[in-house]
Amino acid sequence: MFVVLVYGSAAAVAAPVAAGGGGESPELVVALIALGSFFALALAVLAAVAERLRHGGPAVQPSAPGDATGFHLTADHRAFVLRMIIVTVACVLVSIPLGAGHAAVIVMTALSIPIPYTSRSLSVLRSADRVFGVLVGSAIFLALSFIPVRGVILGLVLGLLQGLIALVVTRNFAVALVLVTPLSLLIATSVPGSDPFGATTGWILESVAGAAVAAAVLGLPERRRVPVSPRRNAVT
Repeated sequence: MFVVLVYGSAAAVAAPVAAGGGGESPELVVALIALGSFFALALAVLAAVAERLRHGGPAVQPSAPGDATGFHLTADHRAFVLRMIIVTVACVLVSIPLGAGHAAVIVMTALSIPIPYTSRSLSVLRSADRVFGVLVGSAIFLALSFIPVRGVILGLVLGLLQGLIALVVTRNFAVALVLVTPLSLLIATSVPGSDPFGATTGWILESVAGAAVAAAVLGLPERRRVPVSPRRNAVT
C-alpha cells in the first residue's frame, strides 16, 4: 500500500502545474523521500541494537532446528497473486482516461480489498468498508482544510497521522484509510492555490472506481481443483 501511496503523493506534489500538480522539484521530492526512509531505517536499527544491549543477546531469537522455514507458494497463493496482477492492470487501464495522477488511489483502494477464493461475501463487505473509511477520512480532511495548517504544524500533523496509521493498519484497514485519506490529501493540497474540495471529490471517485474494479475481479470464474484419487498416487 505504502509503495503506491508514496508514488501517488510524490507525483501529485512534483507534477507540473499545467497538469494539476504542485510543480515542486522532482529531485527535491525524491531526496526528501530518501531522507525520511533513511531516518526511519536508522530508528529501527537503533531500536534493535538497544534491545540487544539491554538483554545481552540477539534481539530476534533464532528459529529452532525443527521449525518450518522458507517461502512456499501454494496454488491458492499463485491464484491470489494472479488476481492482484489483473486488478492492477485493470486499474491502470481505467485510470488512463482520467489521467496518470488518478492511477495511484484507484490501485491502492483495489489492492486493499482481499480477493480470496473462499469468501466472496466477505470481500464485498470489506470493499464497502474501505469506501466508508475513505468517506470518513475525507470528512476529516475537509474539516482540517478550514484550519491553516502549514510549516511545522503541517509536519507534526502528518507525523501524528503516519504514526496512528502504523498502529492500526495491521488490525483494521478501514480505520487505517480513515487516517490515510487526510494524510494524502494534506500532502497533495499543501501547495498554495490547491482546491481542497476538488481534491477530496477526486479521491472519493477514484476510491469508488478502485472498489468497483476489485468487485469486478471477484466475479471472475474460479478454477476448481479436481481431487486426485489415492489410487493414482499409489506406487505399483
